Amino acid sequence: MSENKNSQPGFPAGFKITTAADQAANPREVKFPTQWEFRIIINADRFQEASAKCVKILLDHDPGAEIGEGQKSGKGTYVALRATAVVFDRDDLNELSAALVHVDGVKMLI
Repeated sequence: MSENKNSQPGFPAGFKITTAADQAANPREVKFPTQWEFRIIINADRFQEASAKCVKILLDHDPGAEIGEGQKSGKGTYVALRATAVVFDRDDLNELSAALVHVDGVKMLI
């Protein structure tokens, strides 16, 4: 295994471990429009109401969005809603993400 001064020790030449700070400073380029996959983590006790609001937001944004229930957390505290929707640019993605995360009962987006 060859190494050089720009690679990490024990890894092949050219291999670089990136940190969260590296990724924030140099985000990967996304070509828009694109289909973006969301995992919406919802409190299980609010799933029916919160998921209905999220589905409405997603379908208002993209009538062709694909939406389905995902996995439950190990203790059953949270349920995931999986969705794929077309976003047209970074602002569109940010607006849709903000609308989803502000639904009462939504814990986070992944």
